[in-house]
Amino acid sequence: MEGILIPGLPNDVALQILARIPREYYCEAIPRVSSSWREAVKSPELFALRKRLRVTESWIYAAVKDPFFIRWCARNSTAEDSEWWPLPLMREEHRPICGFSCAVIGELLFVIGGCEVQEYGSHWPAINKVSVFNARTNRWNCLQEMKDARLFFACGVVNEKLYVAGGQRSYCPYDSDCDGDDLTALKSAEMYNPLTYVWTPVADMIHAKYKVHASIIDGRFVVHGYLERKMAEAFQAEENRWVEFDGVEENKTEIEEDDEKCGLISHAEAFVVISI
Repeated sequence: MEGILIPGLPNDVALQILARIPREYYCEAIPRVSSSWREAVKSPELFALRKRLRVTESWIYAAVKDPFFIRWCARNSTAEDSEWWPLPLMREEHRPICGFSCAVIGELLFVIGGCEVQEYGSHWPAINKVSVFNARTNRWNCLQEMKDARLFFACGVVNEKLYVAGGQRSYCPYDSDCDGDDLTALKSAEMYNPLTYVWTPVADMIHAKYKVHASIIDGRFVVHGYLERKMAEAFQAEENRWVEFDGVEENKTEIEEDDEKCGLISHAEAFVVISI
C-alpha cells in the first residue's frame, strides 16, 4: 500500500486501526483525512483484515423507486442509530424502474434486467442490461449484457455463479388485462461467471414462467412463483438440465410496519444484505 497511513506507525499496524473503525465512517469522514486513507478504505487488504478480525458488519441495501428510476440506499443493520446513506446513482446506461432482480456475491451487488420508463400508454420492453455495485469502492459499473432481455424473473447464486431464469419480454403498466405476445413468458436461463465476466446460456426450463422467485435448496437453483402455479423446477448444473421439484413453500417476507428502522425497507422495490 502506497503512502504513510499514520506517521510514526508501520502501515500494517495503521491498517489494524482502520479496520476496527465502524464502516459508516468509510463513507465520508475517513476519505477526507488524506489520499492514503481514501485508498486504504477501498483496498481489498483492509476488508480481508476486517474478516479475519471478525469485525465485519451486515449492511442492508434497499432499492427505492423514484419517479423515473431506482435509487439505492444503505445502512448498518447492526447499529441502533445507523442512518440510511444514499448510494451513487446507477449509471445512465442501466436505470431500471421495475421488474429487475438483484443478487449478492461477496461485496458485489448485481442489478439485472427489468424495464425502463417509457411513454404513457406504451408497453415497456424488457432490457438485458446488468449493473454491479462494489460495496468496497462505492462505485457502479455496467457488465456484459444477458443473452435474453427479461423482467420479473428468477435470480439466485450457486457456487459463486449467478443464475437467471424465466421472466417475460415486456410490461403493461397501464393495462392490467393486456396479454399475448407482450407478456410472452420465457423458458430460457443463463449463468454468469464473475471470474470470466461472461454470460452463458444453460438448458431451457421445462415450462415457461414469469413473475417467479428463486430459492437455493440443497445447492440447487429452484424456480417457483406466486403467479405461475406450475410445478417448481430445479436446475441440475452438473447435468445441465431442469427437473420438477416439489415442496417449495411460498412465503412473503414480513416487515414490521411500526419498526422505524425498517420503514424504508417496507416501501423498497428490493433489498439485500452485504457483510463487509
